[in-house]
Amino acid sequence: MTSLDLSRRIATANTTSDTGRWTMASLRSIFDFLLNADYRFRYRGRRLRVGPDGWHLLKLLARIVAERSQHDNDVGWLLPYRDAFRKTIRVRPLAALVLAVDRSTHPQARRLAIWLLGRCRTRFGASAVARLRNDRCVVTRREVARALKRMDGWSELRWIASNDPDERVRRIADQRASRTHGDRAGAFLLGVERCEFTDPAPPLTLGEQFDPHGGRRARPGWLIRQVLERIRRLVRSGA
Repeated sequence: MTSLDLSRRIATANTTSDTGRWTMASLRSIFDFLLNADYRFRYRGRRLRVGPDGWHLLKLLARIVAERSQHDNDVGWLLPYRDAFRKTIRVRPLAALVLAVDRSTHPQARRLAIWLLGRCRTRFGASAVARLRNDRCVVTRREVARALKRMDGWSELRWIASNDPDERVRRIADQRASRTHGDRAGAFLLGVERCEFTDPAPPLTLGEQFDPHGGRRARPGWLIRQVLERIRRLVRSGA
C-alpha cells in the first residue's frame, strides 16, 4: 500500500466518522432520545419498528433541519430534496413518519413529517396528526388540516372547522357539501341555448338485403372462460 492510498483511507475514515457524529447530533436536535434502524415503539396498541427506510428518512429530516438556518431567505430551499421526498412517498416508511409526527421536538421536522404522511394518503397515523390540531403554531395547524384531508380524517376536520381560531385553518378544514345532480344540471342548462325542432326525425332506412339474424355467431361461454383462465395463468406466472 502506497502512502497516497493510506492517506486516502485515513481521510475517508475521518469523513465517515465526522458524518456519523453529525448525523447523531442532528437527530438529537429533533428527538430527545437515541434512535437507530432497530428502534421500536408502540402506537395505538401496535409495536412498530423504524426499519432501514425509516432510518434513512429520519436522517434526511435531521439533515434538512441542520441546513435550514443557511436558507432563511431562500423560498425554494427545499427543491433539491424533491427526489428524496418522492422516494419517501413511494416507499411509505409509515412507522418512522408517525414517530416523527408524534415525538419530534423540532417544529420544522414535525411539519415535514406531517406533510409527507399526508402525501402517503393513508389513514394510518391520522390520530397522531390530529393530536396536533391544538398546536400553538398556526403553520403547523394548517399543515395538519391539509394532511387530514388527504388522509380522509373527516371527523377530525369537522372539529377543526368548528373550533380553530384561525380563519384560514377553518377554511382549509371546511368540507363543502357536494351539490345534487339536479343542481349541477340546472347550472349547466343556464348556459345552454335551447333550440326548437319542428321537422320530425327521418326514419331509419334499412337495405333490402339486411338480415338482423345473420353475421357471425357468438363465441360459446366455455371458450371465453378457457381464454380468460389462460390469461390469468400467464399473468400470475409472469410469462
